[in-house]
Amino acid sequence: MKITITNRQRLLPISPVQVRRIAKNVLKHFQLKETRLNILFLDDKAIAELHRRFLGKDGPTDVLAFGMQEGKSLRGDPHLLGDIAISAERALDQSKRLRVSVQKELALYVIHGILHLLGYDDHDRRAHLLMRRKEKELLRLCRNGD
Repeated sequence: MKITITNRQRLLPISPVQVRRIAKNVLKHFQLKETRLNILFLDDKAIAELHRRFLGKDGPTDVLAFGMQEGKSLRGDPHLLGDIAISAERALDQSKRLRVSVQKELALYVIHGILHLLGYDDHDRRAHLLMRRKEKELLRLCRNGD
């Protein structure tokens, strides 16, 4: 299992050790031991550009997931699950609004992104509720260290 973490924002300190531990716990839960994953932390300006460029939507968002396992086989690494882009600014704002730690909010974003890469969706009410239940389960798993 290889998890690459890149931090391209300056608002929040990011602990690569903690982020890697969360991602590994989630991937182990789904028995994805040979998986590769890239996680990128950005500011609102950078994630808004990705949001517009790839989804045609204006403004920043919390998490974007770019799956590499969809559709036809890609040349290169067959174990690459995909890339997750996370807005540190959205995590900070949301943590203040919800009165939770920013570390918990960032953990949730990592989990949310991985779930999207694994095919979970949150576009309709039923799928949204299922995804939220799975996120809570995985947050507990990560807190307990699996």
